[in-house]
Amino acid sequence: MSVGSHPSRWAARTVDDAIRIGCLRGLAACQLALASLVGFVDTSLPGLLLVAGHAAAGLGTMVILRRGGDVQVALLALYLLLLVDCVASTGPTDPLAVGTVWLAVVTTGTPALLLRGPPAVLLPGGATAAMAAAVSVLRPEWGPGLPLALVLGTSATWPAALVFRRALDALVARTDDQEVAAERELRRLVIARTAGRELAEDARVLHDSVINTMAAIASGGSWAEDAELVRRRCRGDVQTMEGLLAGRQSPATGLESVHDTELRIRRTGLDDDEFERHAASLSTEARRALSGAVGELVRNAAKHAQAAEVVIDRQRRAGRLVVTVSDDGVGFDGALIPGRGLAESVVSRIESVGGRVEIDSRPGHGATITMSCPVDHHRETADGADDGADEAEHEVERIRRTACWSWAAVVTGAGVLIEVGNRPGRYTWSWAALVLVAALCLAAWRVSRGGRDLPGVGAVLVVAGLPAGYLLGFAGIGSGQDEPYLWHPIGLTPLLVVLLVLGRSRVPLAAGVTAMALTAAAVAVWLWPDDRQTGVIAATLALIQLCQLTAWQVFHESVGRLGLRLVSDQRQAAASRREAAALEAVARARERWMAAGVRASVELLASIAAGDVDPTDPAVRARCDEEERYLRQLSLVSPDLVHLSGWFARALAEARARAVRLTLWSGDIDVEDGRAADQLGRLILAVVASAPREADLTVGLFSDHGAPRLHLVGPVDFADVDRLRTALPDGWAIDHSDLDAQTLVVIRPARAGTRDLDALSGSVG
Repeated sequence: MSVGSHPSRWAARTVDDAIRIGCLRGLAACQLALASLVGFVDTSLPGLLLVAGHAAAGLGTMVILRRGGDVQVALLALYLLLLVDCVASTGPTDPLAVGTVWLAVVTTGTPALLLRGPPAVLLPGGATAAMAAAVSVLRPEWGPGLPLALVLGTSATWPAALVFRRALDALVARTDDQEVAAERELRRLVIARTAGRELAEDARVLHDSVINTMAAIASGGSWAEDAELVRRRCRGDVQTMEGLLAGRQSPATGLESVHDTELRIRRTGLDDDEFERHAASLSTEARRALSGAVGELVRNAAKHAQAAEVVIDRQRRAGRLVVTVSDDGVGFDGALIPGRGLAESVVSRIESVGGRVEIDSRPGHGATITMSCPVDHHRETADGADDGADEAEHEVERIRRTACWSWAAVVTGAGVLIEVGNRPGRYTWSWAALVLVAALCLAAWRVSRGGRDLPGVGAVLVVAGLPAGYLLGFAGIGSGQDEPYLWHPIGLTPLLVVLLVLGRSRVPLAAGVTAMALTAAAVAVWLWPDDRQTGVIAATLALIQLCQLTAWQVFHESVGRLGLRLVSDQRQAAASRREAAALEAVARARERWMAAGVRASVELLASIAAGDVDPTDPAVRARCDEEERYLRQLSLVSPDLVHLSGWFARALAEARARAVRLTLWSGDIDVEDGRAADQLGRLILAVVASAPREADLTVGLFSDHGAPRLHLVGPVDFADVDRLRTALPDGWAIDHSDLDAQTLVVIRPARAGTRDLDALSGSVG
């Protein structure tokens, strides 16, 4: 699947092609079958002419299949040829006439499967009416029996084919929608990875400009003595970094545009990193809306409410990200002016992305505004990935079973309609065949509810029902002597479909097909010496059923292929969502910390460029040394560390705030388990927070035979190992050792084994 291309809608094309191939091959085979049938019967037209006509029709159908062509024209030609066959028959009970009626009934379902819109209705309806009228006019001596059977049979078959087509279309739509979602999520993942690469490039620019300038000023030397050169370089670095920082503010926090206010801004609830992870579940529009609304509320508190403090509380509740902004200002009566003020800048903005806003304020008591936006559960968590795959598998099975029972109901109903319409008031053995098929299908439905397979006893009964149903149906048309065209040509297919869909293996289906074929062959052989035409009819009865089974197998296999692709797409989309959300959260978190550090550095450089401070002043040099150390460490954190880079950035910021000299060592190895990474990240923050001021602390993340290993090095007893042990992720272990004036703590997956700590000390020395 190529990123950036339009969705392929492969499922629709796959199903359309499969149905087209199956139907056209089936029609071509039927033409060959009728051509061979002509050789066993008497006709009123030259038999060679009819054989040539059917051979040409079969060949033309295959040409359309291979090279393309108008299916409607081909179907009209086939219907016309069927009419010629019917008229060429010597009587209504002639095998050619009976086979023609049966084939016309079966062919009627083809337009419902291949065509769309009015042609799917008008073509079979018009062709059936024309055939019935032509037979009535050209063969009035036959009576109304055969035309009526033709009309009733086609009227029952077309809805059955339509049910199949709609069932397939439902699955096709679901599959193609999932394909679009997978492609969208993959595109989102690529964008996130690109953002990571751009961030790495920004780090290089930072190194080449601000970091190097800070280092040069801190080290002194002749270069720092040239005030004009220093100011010129600082001005260039300021311009470079301002360009990088422009438009590089996190859309999720909503605090960037208010950093220059004199308000005290206090955050509660989710910490920044947790908030970023949840905010990654919001749409881009929702993040921007929430960011703008929060910024507007903080500015209003500073400008209009005369507030001294603003509290921003962030929570995740019941599938929604909730941000509450409270101030201690003068408050207001809560009334909003439509189209102005908070009504536009906050309420309309949040509601436009599907969010909600609640306002609680009264004069003299400040204001509390709560905003909430729904999160996309599938973006936020991977827990639904396997559930989605299971749902897809269940959907495939549901489609198959629903179509199976729909087919059984439609075919049985059609059989009742045929019997009532053609032989009102008469109770023949055909009714017994209908009751047998209906009873077996109902029993199979009852024992297979809840997704269960057909048990062995049930399969045996259904297999036995096929030859029994065939014999009852054959007896219902007087063993071929009493209007054989009244036989329901697809009456036994529900039992074959039950074995196909519900069988634990293909053995029951093979047994059922064999039993029915052998029964039909035995009947044909028994009748052949005395009544060859009736023997041909007996064999044709089974052949029609098996042709329908072939069509059903195409349907069954197509649904299976679609289902496998659907499961694959769901899993791919879930994996892409997880990784993209993680990369986005990390990029925004690291970007936020880098922006904060760069701003302080840019302000220092701007002061030097403007001549406000002297770069040769020892205090300025010491500050430049501190800024350079912090930015260099921050720029070295690999953006490829999906789970831990954000925590490393937070640790650097925490160490800077506490005057702890933190050194980070890491490569591209990451802790793949997101939950374990979060626990280790909090553990690192706890170590930094407990370290003495001015202490030297080293944190290293290394690979040991492919497994991550976290090293902490600091003053003796800098960390409470027993307390750290209680905070370890499940399946992780901790070791420690005193090395001269330092303590080495190693945290590793328990399965990684142990190594001598003295040997490990060399990796961090």
